Amino acid sequence: MDNTLSAKARQAAQAEGQMLSSMARVPRPSAEEQVESLRSTGTAADRNRADSLGTELARAEHREDLKGLAEDRQELMKEPDGPLRERQLQDLDATIQETREALGAVVNPHHERVKQVADLRKKIAETDELDVADEYRQEIREIELGGAA
Repeated sequence: MDNTLSAKARQAAQAEGQMLSSMARVPRPSAEEQVESLRSTGTAADRNRADSLGTELARAEHREDLKGLAEDRQELMKEPDGPLRERQLQDLDATIQETREALGAVVNPHHERVKQVADLRKKIAETDELDVADEYRQEIREIELGGAA
């Protein structure tokens, strides 16, 4: 009788193991897919939560990029001095700056819009061509409308 119970227990454990194994193979949606799903099918609260999650994902990605770039810069500093190293350092520093600006845009998107509008207004002041100035004004309107939505 003990053999029968242990055989049943083994069978139950095997069945449970197979069930867990098959569940593990079910692909889970990525964080980006979950965010997009909430944005497209959810309520207003779900969309707000999706925006917050999307922002957090973007922040984490930019921080990870900055960490990797800093490590790359440390490795580059170990290289011998020379014009190639200096050019590589300049390129890397530019990439680091762009990544920091992208992180800033994610952290404070309103600030990024204000900066874009200011840059466009400066371009309008510098141009003599009316068509070009009108295009810049249209871009400003689109940015401002996008920010109000």
